[in-house]
Amino acid sequence: HSSLQQKRATEEMMTTISKQEAEIADSITATDKQLAEVNTKLGALCLAKQEQDETEDDRASAIGQVAVERTVLVESRKLLEQLLSGIHCSYFGFLALFTTKTT
Repeated sequence: HSSLQQKRATEEMMTTISKQEAEIADSITATDKQLAEVNTKLGALCLAKQEQDETEDDRASAIGQVAVERTVLVESRKLLEQLLSGIHCSYFGFLALFTTKTT
């Protein structure tokens, strides 16, 4: 009876870990898409000719805002990667613990 409960708990834990991995992987994919869009926007701003009613300060401010957005996305992606790595470590640690107990 205890072994059956342990097996169910293990399966639930594995399912939870898999779901978390998938959610984080989806977030990384979404961040990559946003990053590509921001890079395109930043490139376009840098290459665009200055409008007549636009000051150099306006242009620099717009480029600066997009550059900050890019930096935030890059750092967010790094954090998501670390989180995913942590989940992998937890998963393999849990798996090793479970394997050791059952053998």
